[in-house]
Amino acid sequence: MENYNLFDHYSKMKEKNIFFIFNGLFSDSLFSALMQNIQTVLSEKGEEPGIIKKIFSVFIELAQNIYLYSAEEKGDGIILIEDHKNFYRISAGNLIKNTEVCSFKNKIDAINMLSKKELRELYLKKLKSPSEPGKTGGNIGLLIAARKSGNPIDINICPVKRDAETLKNRIFNLLFSLFCNLKKTKFPKAPNKNWSFVELSVRIDKNI
Repeated sequence: MENYNLFDHYSKMKEKNIFFIFNGLFSDSLFSALMQNIQTVLSEKGEEPGIIKKIFSVFIELAQNIYLYSAEEKGDGIILIEDHKNFYRISAGNLIKNTEVCSFKNKIDAINMLSKKELRELYLKKLKSPSEPGKTGGNIGLLIAARKSGNPIDINICPVKRDAETLKNRIFNLLFSLFCNLKKTKFPKAPNKNWSFVELSVRIDKNI
């Protein structure tokens, strides 16, 4: 049995100011329970209602993005919230097919180039337009995340070359390696599933 030190992850989360994290399968029924937990924590912190509302909006959109677009298994991914002095950061990650990476990154880049006015206009346009073939929601969720946060959506792409079952048990370690700037994880040789792990990160400033 591989040696796994849970305290190491606990310590790293403390160092990164992570007060909430979920790794696993997302579902509609799970969202309300997660949101209730976050509501309780933020209320106990004495956070402003306006900031809590922004966090809710961004969190639900990034979680929905995992639920709709994860490649390995529907709804399989990880999401966390960091609490820093002047801002919160919500980060979410999941696997997507390599054939979709360029298109997805281009959409994020295009959203980040828009002004507040342009974001609103595109959002209203998307609401009136049919969804893209084979997709759900026309990426409206990403527009909402950008609008509510008032900040760009950071994207980090990590190509994956390992067996799916092995990868599923390692995503948690991989994400922390990315966050904590540890030595790059070395993957053993295994069949290429043609997937990449995509991390989206959104900053929410505490000054309303």
